[in-house]
Amino acid sequence: MHKTISYILNGVSYRTPVFICPLFIYFLLLQQIKRTAQMKRLFLLLLLTASIISSAQRYTFKSTAYAYKYVNEYGYWTDWTDWQSSNVKITIDTDTSVLSIYSKTPQVYYLKDYLGKFEDERGGIQYRWIIRDDEYLKAELRLRKELSGNLQLYIEYSDAMWVYNIKKIY
Repeated sequence: MHKTISYILNGVSYRTPVFICPLFIYFLLLQQIKRTAQMKRLFLLLLLTASIISSAQRYTFKSTAYAYKYVNEYGYWTDWTDWQSSNVKITIDTDTSVLSIYSKTPQVYYLKDYLGKFEDERGGIQYRWIIRDDEYLKAELRLRKELSGNLQLYIEYSDAMWVYNIKKIY
């Protein structure tokens, strides 16, 4: 009676005579190496594709108008000002978590916490973040898309807020 060795290949149990075993093990190892090389190539291809898709998430807008309001000396919010024309570049870079507003006085905000996507009372969609400015003051950023497709960007501090009407340029 010949001695046999048991092995499992792809979930199926096999028995092979021992004298065939070294050649067979070599064949199995060769197949495994080929399969591993193919898996490595597939993994690298998927990793490369994912990095291309996930990188370069930079959104660029142009403002067309802005308005603001603030808390007055009596502790009440003022009404919104009339819209004032503007032509300012605004970028949101999700790779670096930075919002930049290129106005006469450049404004830089750091996106800290994403609060989520919400539907507002007028049917618009809002994306909200907690942000910090250069002086490390906390504020909230709202990117709002109205039902008509118009976009607005709100920056809200506890004592002042402003809004830009914006258009995505690329």
